[in-house]
Amino acid sequence: MDYLAPIATRAGGTYQDPVSILNLEVELLYKKVEKATDDAKDMMAKKKDAVSTSPEVAKGLDACVGQYNKATDDLAKALLECSEKKNGATVEQMLSSALQSIRSCDAVFGGKSGEKDAPMAEANEEMIDMAELGMEISGKWLAKGKAQTKSIS
Repeated sequence: MDYLAPIATRAGGTYQDPVSILNLEVELLYKKVEKATDDAKDMMAKKKDAVSTSPEVAKGLDACVGQYNKATDDLAKALLECSEKKNGATVEQMLSSALQSIRSCDAVFGGKSGEKDAPMAEANEEMIDMAELGMEISGKWLAKGKAQTKSIS
């Protein structure tokens, strides 16, 4: 969660409403996935130049790029929902889908985040943590909405 500190500082350090925090979290995750996509593409380009590199690694990186593209599509939808403060359930669903896409990249290499043989393991591990945190925050948004609905009834 250290990555949230600069944002809280930039905005004066106080966020009361979970939707604002969630919007920042999703925005950061979106940027992280874009960077991971670029990194995977760079690795693929370097792997094609290296004669000793296995074709499976290049295929795996290509699969990761595809999964990351799916994740950015889902995160773009989540950002729209956050900015319009529409529906916490949709945001949670989009984050869950993005999380699955990121985990699929690890699965391509037969491992889990953090394993050394998966080229994108470190980035995936951080993105998975970010997506899970976003889902927790969206749960708070949903809980807050339910509490407000009950108090109105």
